[in-house]
Amino acid sequence: MPPGYGKGDYESRGARDTFLDITGDPRNPKYQRVLLVELRQAQAGSRRTYRPVEIHAGDMGWVGDFLYIANRPGSSIPVRRGGMSVFDVTKTVRVTGGAAARNRFGYRNGQYCAYGCNYVLLLHHIYENVAASGFQYSQLSLDRTQGATTSIVSSEYRPDEQGRAARWNLAASGYLADEYSDSSWELRTARVQGAVSVGGSAYYSANAEEPGTAGQRAGIPRRREGKAREALPRPRGSQLHDRSQRKSLGVGEHPRRRRVYRVGLN
Repeated sequence: MPPGYGKGDYESRGARDTFLDITGDPRNPKYQRVLLVELRQAQAGSRRTYRPVEIHAGDMGWVGDFLYIANRPGSSIPVRRGGMSVFDVTKTVRVTGGAAARNRFGYRNGQYCAYGCNYVLLLHHIYENVAASGFQYSQLSLDRTQGATTSIVSSEYRPDEQGRAARWNLAASGYLADEYSDSSWELRTARVQGAVSVGGSAYYSANAEEPGTAGQRAGIPRRREGKAREALPRPRGSQLHDRSQRKSLGVGEHPRRRRVYRVGLN
């Protein structure tokens, strides 16, 4: 499921993700919230522990053992310039504190705690933005429609101006093929909440100017401006492409209104 992150007083609690077990009863799926962390060690020889990864976690893509998450830095760690944070799902660790440690993290009183989560997921590596363009990694999605190459598409959320999207090809190892994007294009609208690439087209959802509504837009990268497809009842966030049914899936972003929307693609 799309990751969540702390805001305001809770920003220091970092970001977390939710994993669903779909092997059981589909009407009553089990889930676990997992805190995203990075290892830390105060000094040589001291006990190793971890700290929350403080990022504006915007969408994710799961490729092999790697979970890519769009990384807009938290305000408390301005040294990071944004990019993509990559976590190794084989390094998911159960902690002992559990739900009883809702307000604690790290090693406390003989237990490893994670703000009430039962598991932590370890940061593996980071791709930081060093380009002068200041590209904002607000969301990302996977594209498996470009032949044998899997790629990541990242898009920008800009409230008052149109943003951009860029594509990075992945190597067979799951790492980025190189440090340069394979292609990029303008989104031609502001407030984009999620974007997917399907063949030669890009589909994206954007908050409309009127509060409380959203629109699905589609376009051909670098060729023509997208046309409004429909109005939807609530702002939508994450986007992904269901190849088996040629549909775009989106998730609402408001508390208690996180519905899943499915839109057919022509």
